[in-house]
Amino acid sequence: MLVTKGMPRGHLAALLISYTLLLGTGLYVAMTRAYDGTGALGGAVILIIIIPMLLAQSAKLPAKSAALPERHVTITSPLSPDAVFAKLAGAKFGKIAPHDADAERRAVVYSSPIGGLSYGHFYPVFVRGAGTGSIVEVGITPKSIDCAPSLQKTLDACAGAIKNAIAA
Repeated sequence: MLVTKGMPRGHLAALLISYTLLLGTGLYVAMTRAYDGTGALGGAVILIIIIPMLLAQSAKLPAKSAALPERHVTITSPLSPDAVFAKLAGAKFGKIAPHDADAERRAVVYSSPIGGLSYGHFYPVFVRGAGTGSIVEVGITPKSIDCAPSLQKTLDACAGAIKNAIAA
């Protein structure tokens, strides 16, 4: 199942336009001789790949306006919320690097780059107090269109890295 919920504003419209172009080009090729429309079909396929990449590259998610998405993982820690936030504010986990942080909300947004099978993701992380410890909520938002199983696997890997960083 493709996941589009939570994508930055305007990205879904651009993706729909690019897929409409591909469908229209496919119909054009089907109605003409095969060799007359191959250039148009190739151009449309390139647009289908390039448009989501450009959208993912330009995507932003400020920590001040980030919200916890439906797909998230909860981690508990015996450390105080301020100590956990301090550990997470500058931490880097492989290719996942800090994108933005907001100390007032104790929110950190991490970002992963465009890769071979992914257009990248944002990982909004929220730290809040719970008794003498803290609760860390890690979410995931695709920068462009993505598949649900891939999102969950990536979220679990990021949450595991964050859990290890907090424990250290």
